[in-house]
Amino acid sequence: MFRALIMDEVYVIDAMTFRDLDRLKRYPDWHDRIRFDTPWGEAWCYVMRMLPDTGPLPHGDWHLRE
Repeated sequence: MFRALIMDEVYVIDAMTFRDLDRLKRYPDWHDRIRFDTPWGEAWCYVMRMLPDTGPLPHGDWHLRE
């Protein structure tokens, strides 16, 4: 396993939107959720359960992986 800095966006959502996101992300079948603290409060991030076996991306851009 490797560690990397990840930049993302943080949104304030209601419970209904959170449930909708779970459905969209097919939680818990395709994605897990991880909770972490941010300067703005608690946040959740979806992570895929099974990632393609590509290894680390040296350039850091998933869109440039091929």
